[in-house]
Amino acid sequence: MSIESDSSPPRNFISQHKKTDFRQKPTMNTNKILLVLITTFLYANANSQITKGYWLVGGYASFSNNTLVASNNSYTESYLTINPIIGYFISDKISFGTEFFYSLSTSTNSNSASNYGIGPFARYYFLNKEKAINILIQGSGSYNLAALSDESTTYKTISYSFLGGPVIFFNSSVGIEFLLGYKGFTQLGVRKNSFNINIGIQVHLTKDHN
Repeated sequence: MSIESDSSPPRNFISQHKKTDFRQKPTMNTNKILLVLITTFLYANANSQITKGYWLVGGYASFSNNTLVASNNSYTESYLTINPIIGYFISDKISFGTEFFYSLSTSTNSNSASNYGIGPFARYYFLNKEKAINILIQGSGSYNLAALSDESTTYKTISYSFLGGPVIFFNSSVGIEFLLGYKGFTQLGVRKNSFNINIGIQVHLTKDHN
């Protein structure tokens, strides 16, 4: 009489191991470590140069929809605007300079128009230069010329604008800005107001004293 023993593992044991997935998946700890490394890199390399004696060179662009109100009519006008600027820090966190702009507009009430302008601006940074992310405000005024596509006449106007929002510095010289803006002016008896979101890049430069 012989006794045979079955040495194979139980079926439940085999089925459980077949279902086991040994592939590693990203965990919350991995994501947190990555976020800390990125943040540390930014703060270690991004002391902004917003101190006295530095130059500010760059620009920003925006797209906006305006509501125009006349004595007996209202309509919508869209603007694509580009604003190059150059400024100088007269003291820490305060700069003054010149702003240029070009914009192309389309309207539900008339043909397209090209606008050119130039004027002064002033901006202020709220936080110290050690911050990789800063907050700024800017005010400006400009003298503008507008030419309609179906007319040879050039129209003149004076406008004003206010901007504010965060700037993120990638290093000591380059920052990208995300600014919410308001602009207003009156042309041919029509009051124009616009709110827009601006995205810009600024470079901070200094003269070599060596």
